[in-house]
Amino acid sequence: MPAQVGLFDGPAPTVTAPPRRDPANPYGLRWYQRDAKAAIEQSLTDHRSALAVMATGTGKTRLAAAVIADHNGRALWLTHRDELVHQSAEALFAVTG
Repeated sequence: MPAQVGLFDGPAPTVTAPPRRDPANPYGLRWYQRDAKAAIEQSLTDHRSALAVMATGTGKTRLAAAVIADHNGRALWLTHRDELVHQSAEALFAVTG
């Protein structure tokens, strides 16, 4: 009967430092979030407000945080659940500090 190989048999895994932020993409946005951010910024040059509509799980919170961080302005954040308010606040703080 062959010996069983356990999860921790063999060399220890190497630990790497977290990736550095890309200066061209400081918020770590995905390509479609970067496109949406550019469209929002273009809209804000002509209008006082903008609305982004994206599917569930596509990073609306991170996108909004990146836009807010770059514009140092006021933002109105609407949610229909208390837990979304707390999640959004945490995500916004993670991006803007």
